[in-house]
Amino acid sequence: MPYAVGMRPEPFLGLLLGIVSGCQSGEHAEQRLAVIEVAIEAPDGCRVSIDGTSFSLPKEEKALLARLMLKAKSYPDADVKNDVSVPYKCVGGAIFLAQRAGFQRVSFIAEPPPPPSQ
Repeated sequence: MPYAVGMRPEPFLGLLLGIVSGCQSGEHAEQRLAVIEVAIEAPDGCRVSIDGTSFSLPKEEKALLARLMLKAKSYPDADVKNDVSVPYKCVGGAIFLAQRAGFQRVSFIAEPPPPPSQ
């Protein structure tokens, strides 16, 4: 189960209303959410992806910000997703850029590490 910070009740209410009205589960909540994925990039950088396009931070920060600004016009909320091995400087950078781009709400989701192999 992912850990989430900054969750608001509206997506859950939208999910509930979607189920009651016969819509596919999560349809309303997913339409309002941009997903930003963050990963480590060797040796000391970060890789941020949105809509299948990847950007290297800090080298491509301006291009990423421009892409996020376009996305923020259509989606008021964003989720920054990563696994727990990603350094906070990468996650914090993505959150900061998403806020600068104009998203109204930015959530952070860290996937727990996979269970150890036995």
